[in-house]
Amino acid sequence: MSQNNTTWKPLNDSELHHIQNHRPSVRSTEASYLLQSIATSSLDEPTSLYPRLAALITSSPLVRDQVTLDATQTPAKSAVLQDLHNTAPATHRQDLAVPAAVTYAAQGNYRAAMPLINNIPTNDADGPWRETITQARLTMASPQAFKKVIDRIAEALPPHIDEADGVHDRNKYRQASFPAGRDTDTPGTTAKHEPPAPDAGNELGK
Repeated sequence: MSQNNTTWKPLNDSELHHIQNHRPSVRSTEASYLLQSIATSSLDEPTSLYPRLAALITSSPLVRDQVTLDATQTPAKSAVLQDLHNTAPATHRQDLAVPAAVTYAAQGNYRAAMPLINNIPTNDADGPWRETITQARLTMASPQAFKKVIDRIAEALPPHIDEADGVHDRNKYRQASFPAGRDTDTPGTTAKHEPPAPDAGNELGK
């Protein structure tokens, strides 16, 4: 896949809202499909799908981690997430740093991975990813050794996505049952479109 030097334009708020209306598992499936399509160049203009792919990835850390782990399986898919980050608008680059960093680390390219995760605070939700990549860099873990870490995370991820689907469904039910403006939560709280747990942490923090 040739590298794309054009900065892509993010989706608008309406399009983002439509994506958030879908279950995390549905978003993950679509993102993986787009990743595969772009990586295999099965489309005339594969990079035209960058805005939607980015929106799906950043819609949930669980979705992001699922797609990132998928991307580490082939160089072509890894190249897509790296290019997606490199050509992202400045406002979106940090949100796409973890997927790119993980794919670089999976290839043993710590020189490219480290700058992307150095700005992540250790107590941040993405802190575990920073720690994992940093430890791999300190030990100069081979791609084969890093893959074992990736495989363990991948095996543990599906139950968390299933749980996030349940939270999403319950939240949509509350929205349908209680019109906007009515308090559906406990006093002093605000009903959210998609609750932060469990569809807001990354798998390493579980």
